[in-house]
Amino acid sequence: MNTYEKIYYENFRKKFAYVKTLELIVKINTIIGSYNTEKNMQIQKKAIKVATEIAQGIGSILSYERRDFHYKVAIRCVYEVIKYIEDMVTNKGLKYEDVKEILHNGEEIIKFLRTYRKNSRIKENQLMKTVDVGDKLDIKNIQMELDKIKDFRDLSAYKIIMDFFKILYPILAKLPEFEQYSVFSQTQRASESIVANIAEGNGRGACGYKKVEVNFYSISFGSCTETQCWLDVLKVKGYIDLQEHYQLDNLLEQIKKLLISYIKRLTVEVA
Repeated sequence: MNTYEKIYYENFRKKFAYVKTLELIVKINTIIGSYNTEKNMQIQKKAIKVATEIAQGIGSILSYERRDFHYKVAIRCVYEVIKYIEDMVTNKGLKYEDVKEILHNGEEIIKFLRTYRKNSRIKENQLMKTVDVGDKLDIKNIQMELDKIKDFRDLSAYKIIMDFFKILYPILAKLPEFEQYSVFSQTQRASESIVANIAEGNGRGACGYKKVEVNFYSISFGSCTETQCWLDVLKVKGYIDLQEHYQLDNLLEQIKKLLISYIKRLTVEVA
């Protein structure tokens, strides 16, 4: 486990690779969305996986090794998307002019991700400092007496995620059937990972395993970031409007700040 004198997190939506990936998803849906074949569905899923891997990488706040792993997976997925598109040009009669922007986007994303990987290997603690001033978290006024909390249900983060589910589940229930094994299941899995890791982390901490507790909270943080990515996908696909996106995203931001405060306190105690 890594410990830090100061803990920060980055806004993954400000990372160029993530912005370019959302553009990639939109272009793919626009250009090849009408080609209703299994392979074309795979292309779209791979593009979305690029976005979720980038989000999870940036959300890996305590482990640059884990962050690097997600970046590597994202790069591999971009290459697969490019190959799928090139095959469609060769074998499906798709015009190169129609897909050249997709191919260009893919190459840009790979360059950005390689740069991120290179930077992440310089210094581990540098990852926590390369953020905007606005992303610094002021946790001095947050009173989190974790050692006095006996039940995970007393955690503020747990209560907020329950409010999040009350809004999310009715939205997921309205998704078309063909999304049940993609957007539906992945959003559900990522969001439920948030609460599962909060509960397990709190339980391990109650038994005295503070370092393990920190690890579970950091995993929960990463799941928050991944869920935010899936909210972006839901918005891109038109399943939620701006107000719903803002409401759900704001709840996740509150949880992320609380998780940072939990991790900060515990790392100080362990040290």
